[in-house]
Amino acid sequence: MGLVLISFGILCIAFAGSILYLVKQKALKKHEESAISGRLPALTTLQRIMQNSFYSGFPLLTVGAVLGILVAEDWQSIKILFGLIIWFVYAILFTLAKGGQLKKKQLAISVLLLFILFNSYFLVTSPKVDQSVEQIKTEGAEG
Repeated sequence: MGLVLISFGILCIAFAGSILYLVKQKALKKHEESAISGRLPALTTLQRIMQNSFYSGFPLLTVGAVLGILVAEDWQSIKILFGLIIWFVYAILFTLAKGGQLKKKQLAISVLLLFILFNSYFLVTSPKVDQSVEQIKTEGAEG
């Protein structure tokens, strides 16, 4: 779980970089420098921060997912299933980005969506949700 959390932390940096990238890009496109966009680094710097952190997080998530699967007691756990979905989405985006098939703005939007998906994972796999799922299973078995 530690590597997954580190991967999420790195994705947070990519998320921040992508938001700042989109703000700066929009300001440059409209030829309007606001108080916020005027203080931001150059667009290439923001793009590099977003891209490098996005690329760095994937290998850590991969190792964390493999280790998580190896030590998992319940292979049908929502944590395993949802984690594999996130890994699969990240793998597709990673491959597209590394292959140059995602434009910079598309990568920024992809990072935002991946960040939302990652946050959903932590919400879905929280202990309260696990307790609710177990309660539904036992009620279904009794009924």
